[in-house]
Amino acid sequence: MIVAKTKLAPTKVQTVPRLELCAAVLLVRLARHSIDDLRFAPAKVYCWSDSKVVLDWIACHPSRWPTFVANRVNEVQTKLPDAHWNHVNTMDNSADCATRGLTPLELSEYSLW
Repeated sequence: MIVAKTKLAPTKVQTVPRLELCAAVLLVRLARHSIDDLRFAPAKVYCWSDSKVVLDWIACHPSRWPTFVANRVNEVQTKLPDAHWNHVNTMDNSADCATRGLTPLELSEYSLW
């Protein structure tokens, strides 16, 4: 892991798939920024999500989806066009550590590390 970031959910009520899609966009922005800072192109970029809905959205052309989804899918596909998207089981998703209410000690001893 090179870098990590988390963000609070918006105050406006959103569906879980929409929140997961926003997380995928945050991941892509962070990955793009990290890649640009590395000053070399990695051979492959792997992105992971525990949302099969989001993975299905990302795999299709944005025009297939409603505007909210289409705009975010377009950003994902444009900023990291060659990324390899994969599914990760929710319990194995290290990105969810921040949402599980772990203390700093629990986080440092987390089994995924």
